[in-house]
Amino acid sequence: MRLALRVAVLALSAAGCAGQGTPTMNASAPTTNAPRKDVVIQVGDMDVDPSVARVKQGGRVSWVSVSTSFRPTLSFPATIVDQFTCKELRPQFFLADDRLVSIAMGADMEAVELPCPLKPGTYDYRIELTSGGEGAGGRSMGMNPQGQLKATLVVE
Repeated sequence: MRLALRVAVLALSAAGCAGQGTPTMNASAPTTNAPRKDVVIQVGDMDVDPSVARVKQGGRVSWVSVSTSFRPTLSFPATIVDQFTCKELRPQFFLADDRLVSIAMGADMEAVELPCPLKPGTYDYRIELTSGGEGAGGRSMGMNPQGQLKATLVVE
């Protein structure tokens, strides 16, 4: 199963990079049209594809960074916590003030994945684009905000 996810992520990454033009923050990517069992969402330098992703109830949602310049971080309103079908959201998500935030995605990561399925609903989220490097031992060295993308996840 893990190998299949890697193959799917690599295939989507290659397809996304091949057709990338000059991205803009206002570009609207298409939806997934019909809800899918599992959805992989690509985050580029200034775009997210699809910007409206539809997943079947009980399905799995993953985000992969195809960015060459940024380390994207996902951010949902904290009210989404009650909509998960599990209680434990770590290690990839944590509460910070009034937001549920993911760890930063980078080229060294396979994907950021929701910890468990969400209840049916429409969930708006944002993607913070940050720059900055890692120091010794992989510690973050001053992540600098560079932009923000908005997207929606629909669970049906």
